[in-house]
Amino acid sequence: MTAAPLSRRTFVQATTAAAALLAVPRVWGRAPGSERLRVGLIGCGGRGRGAAVQAISADPAVQLWAVGDVFPDHVDAAVQSFAGITELADRIDLPPERQFVGIDAFQKVIDSGVDMVILATPPHFRPAHLEAAVAAGKHVFCEKPVCVDVPGYHRVQRALREAQPKGLNIASGFCWRSSEPERQLVERLRAGRIGDVVAIHALYLTSPLGTRPRQESWSDLEFQLRNWQHFTWLSGDHLVEQAVHSADKLLWFMDGALPVRCTATGGRGVRESIPERGDSWDHFAVSYEYADGRRSLLMCRQQPGTHQENTEGLVGTRGFGFVNGWGPRLELTGADPWQWSSDRMPPNMYEVQQRELVEAILGRRERIFHDFMADSCYMAILGREAAYSGALMEWDRFQGNNDRLGPETYEFGPLPFPEPRRPGQRRRA
Repeated sequence: MTAAPLSRRTFVQATTAAAALLAVPRVWGRAPGSERLRVGLIGCGGRGRGAAVQAISADPAVQLWAVGDVFPDHVDAAVQSFAGITELADRIDLPPERQFVGIDAFQKVIDSGVDMVILATPPHFRPAHLEAAVAAGKHVFCEKPVCVDVPGYHRVQRALREAQPKGLNIASGFCWRSSEPERQLVERLRAGRIGDVVAIHALYLTSPLGTRPRQESWSDLEFQLRNWQHFTWLSGDHLVEQAVHSADKLLWFMDGALPVRCTATGGRGVRESIPERGDSWDHFAVSYEYADGRRSLLMCRQQPGTHQENTEGLVGTRGFGFVNGWGPRLELTGADPWQWSSDRMPPNMYEVQQRELVEAILGRRERIFHDFMADSCYMAILGREAAYSGALMEWDRFQGNNDRLGPETYEFGPLPFPEPRRPGQRRRA
């Protein structure tokens, strides 16, 4: 029997009961005959390759053991790039028999004798890949977002529950939680430097992502996979794929408080009507409401020639806060002011992510278990659907939505191109 998804009413009790277990370090179970922590890369794009290099750079015990991707050219490019890192040559062991290609490459990497996997394919596939990794007892670095729809959210929640008793380390790609300035700010928020946080305004304003013109040999599925950022079934749209970082910071700065409902707007204001742009929108604005009346506003856009900004403004009962991670510039004002300052740039947060995960797997620090990662993504999904539909979306009620995005099977042939959503014309949950 499949366990029921966690509800908001059981979240606090469940996480409290698991706290003692999560704090216990677990030394990884080595593959037979191995003295190395073997890492498998699933998804050989730029982000996956970067995470793999950061993982093997974290400790001499780490070895890149296998790679997999749906496309052979992605695998070839990754292997070639790794071969050029001469200073880490003794930590890379990628013979042809451990270079896997195809839709099922993820399972072959998992079954290749690895101890840890990096999940970095298009987000649509993340729930299935996380399930498979947990079932096989592998530690996981799970890039964000971890799901693009409600069924995927529930699959991730179930996988996290199954990972708990196995003692697995599960780290997410929510990199700002590994940033030293943001960590210092949150430490002071918890100490009450601006009182209770009652409202947050988050901005994630950027330029459009790139596209890949269609080649004659590409099927519809291959074309969409190679332009995955622009197709909602693959990416979740840019609110879920990119600005989900801001949703995660709302959750973090609000000390884990979950909204009860949201309203939103958005559209395709200047996005080109070309196949490469898929059905994605170019701007969103989401207003989240909490049970105690607090509010958060998340605004994001991907439009050329416009102002770019990635900031959060916090309103507390005893002061205000401002966060500019790109600066970095972080400050709290009021009766007990604070400003982040240092005579050096903070450590690279992507490197910190991998180093801390490796240390946890090796038993050198407390276990890492990012059980918040599903809720951060669900916040973004809820906001996207509020904008797409024009409806008021309620957290608990929308969890019953069964709309799975994407095809049921993955065949390299014809695949309908989705139409951009229009508010008021989508079924309301």
